[in-house]
Amino acid sequence: MDVQASYQAYVQELKQRIAKLESVRGQVPEALLDEARTALVQGDRSRADRLFFDRIEAENEAAVLATAEAAYQRSKSPRTRSAIG
Repeated sequence: MDVQASYQAYVQELKQRIAKLESVRGQVPEALLDEARTALVQGDRSRADRLFFDRIEAENEAAVLATAEAAYQRSKSPRTRSAIG
């Protein structure tokens, strides 16, 4: 692969990652999204990953754990158990 093709592939990858970030606008803090986008525009993919993707993973994990805990607590409720069984 020549230098020009390699560069074009790199630019295309950055554009795809920026589009992916923009697709979640309104679902994550704007400042975080803007900072991750800036890092990508500057070509700093590892910084964007640290800022955005790691934080989103952590937030998603926290949401899953909270949902699981709520379901567990609901299953222990006598009123819920009698409605189920």
